[in-house]
Amino acid sequence: MLFSAAEYGFEDIVKLLLTQERLNPNIRDNTGRSALSWAAAKAPLGIVQMLARDERVDLHSIDHLGRNALCWSCWSSDARVLEFLTAIDPHNVDLPASDDGCTPLHFLVVAGRTHAVHTIRTLLATGSVDINRKDHAGRTALSHAASGGQLELVQLLIENGADMDLVDIMGMTPLDWGLSVNTESVVRYLESRKR
Repeated sequence: MLFSAAEYGFEDIVKLLLTQERLNPNIRDNTGRSALSWAAAKAPLGIVQMLARDERVDLHSIDHLGRNALCWSCWSSDARVLEFLTAIDPHNVDLPASDDGCTPLHFLVVAGRTHAVHTIRTLLATGSVDINRKDHAGRTALSHAASGGQLELVQLLIENGADMDLVDIMGMTPLDWGLSVNTESVVRYLESRKR
């Protein structure tokens, strides 16, 4: 019940359930996700805050994919959720998920939310993010941004130290990825940075 209430944003029900002493707020569903994990991806900030501030809630709960609430918050349409989770646990911002090796930075780039630039700045400001960390395919956040045609993210990542010359397990650089999907603005920018 807590999963559903958290996921669908029923704040009053979440609040009521959390008053129940016998309730275990860390119970997981069949995918290993907790109520906090579901709330981080879909619910309003108030529900995430309510769950995270309950001393019984495990902020580091990992699901079967190896993802925690911070990873799932990257898919939220509310940037404040990620900012809140980053603020309460700044040392957890660069943990890779076990299924694919992606970090919250990778997830933000792949999710392609309109607030990605702002939230990536929030992650980078913690000083705990390895901007050149590779996922299991050897791809960096810059590689994903280039293949997604996300010029503003490509620029932000390079300005913050992303290495344009790192290759993935296929031997491709971010420029190669930009060329492979014909993202002209990204290709022009990356080529101009090589000079």
